[in-house]
Amino acid sequence: MTTSYVLFGIECGSLEEARLLVERTLHVTLQGHESDYQGGDYYRLRDPKTENLKLKRNYYESRNEWAEADHKEAPFLLCVSDTRRGEEIIDVLTSVEGVRCLRHRKI
Repeated sequence: MTTSYVLFGIECGSLEEARLLVERTLHVTLQGHESDYQGGDYYRLRDPKTENLKLKRNYYESRNEWAEADHKEAPFLLCVSDTRRGEEIIDVLTSVEGVRCLRHRKI
């Protein structure tokens, strides 16, 4: 079975709004975390049995840099890794206004 790594851009008003959008759409619960490496506050779901999700800001104010400089139109990024349901997640999330698939890699 194929494992996917998918990056989504999310356009909405706040990181909290992006979290709620992801949780409702994918029926998951993201846990809040803080890391200078991740640009401050971010959310994640780490489940070794299924997949990993990380929701963060695209622009890191403290470092004055973009995580994904080619996608400055997306204030928030959702990184989905180690998933076996990549196509399903892409179909579900991209049906929501303001969510775009920026990159999809299969291994």
